[in-house]
Amino acid sequence: MLTDYLQISDQGLKIPQTVAVTSFFLLFPGYLFYHQSVAMGLIPPFAAGLFGYVALATLAAFLALLPWNTDWLKKITRNRYVLWVLVFLCYTSVWTIAHYLVLSGDYITKASVQSLQTVIFWSCLFLVGLLLPLESRALRWSFFISLVAVLGYLLYFVASTDNTMYNAHRLYGNTEDVSTYQGFARSVLITLLLLMAVFDSFRARAFFMLGGVFILFLLISRSDFYAFLAISAVLCIVYGVKQPKYFVLLLVFCLEVVLLAAPDLAPRIGVFLETRAPEKAIQTPAADRLPGDDGTLQAPGKPVAADAAEPAPARDISPAAGHSAAATVQDDTPPAPGKSAAPPRLSRQFEVLDVASSKSWAGRLALQKKALGQIAENPLMGKFGGHVLTEDT
Repeated sequence: MLTDYLQISDQGLKIPQTVAVTSFFLLFPGYLFYHQSVAMGLIPPFAAGLFGYVALATLAAFLALLPWNTDWLKKITRNRYVLWVLVFLCYTSVWTIAHYLVLSGDYITKASVQSLQTVIFWSCLFLVGLLLPLESRALRWSFFISLVAVLGYLLYFVASTDNTMYNAHRLYGNTEDVSTYQGFARSVLITLLLLMAVFDSFRARAFFMLGGVFILFLLISRSDFYAFLAISAVLCIVYGVKQPKYFVLLLVFCLEVVLLAAPDLAPRIGVFLETRAPEKAIQTPAADRLPGDDGTLQAPGKPVAADAAEPAPARDISPAAGHSAAATVQDDTPPAPGKSAAPPRLSRQFEVLDVASSKSWAGRLALQKKALGQIAENPLMGKFGGHVLTEDT
């Protein structure tokens, strides 16, 4: 592994490694606990959401400690992968500063700040990853206790509210200082991946997988949820080659996903079966029919046209017309006998089964179209701050 290659026995690395462990905890489990506490009103908001200030402080600490770790610096610069990453970060910084000095416009300042923030985040996380001691007991157990605390709280939340969606950003009415559901899910996902990497036992990994699916499902972030499903499935398949019990874990894992999906899919399956069932025509018995003016039989109570020269206006009963009327008129009355109600709207996690009705997906397609247009107009140099222009327009 790259980290094994870069680790050296120099005692001077103990302080940078301690900084890395502390920073990694604050950036992920600590970030979640901070925003949960702010949402519940336990602490006031500070440090502008924590993530940016922690990343900047970590990077500053690494740079300050660098003169005492010159041997480690020489070793990492001999690794091509690390060297190219550092070159890319420097290139991005220079490119951003050059655009800020040369171009004009309000969006340039905003785009430059965002770009430099991204460079700081990437640099911090890259150096933390290089220095993080995976064998550290403090690292393992602090993340393990954090995950157990999150799982226990969400189990209590579901049991007490019967709600399967947790969004602290909206749940507590504080939408300004609390992270969105993406921030919560990102913290949980990174915590789970670290724990599955540092704990080798089958029981521990089974607990992390099954508990992780439940947590990420409640946090309603689709990208994190499906990323964890894919990673867990690959891990079970890889380890299942030598240990078949991982295939059993994969089956249990899939069963949990099915159980979580059941409340969303069962009503839709029922509606599908009802629409596929053959309709039986109900006809009035001939003995109960009455003769009409034209000699034909009609059901009792059926009104007869007063004037044959002025027939009643024809009604368009074609399927297309009925569908159009149903789409344009919103009626809260219960469905007529023999007709099924419309299926309930899918939860966020299972909107991937019906992306055409997802506003998020439609918005992404619109942004993709604008981004491809900017690339076509500026194929060589790019459009600096193009995303900000898209937001403003």
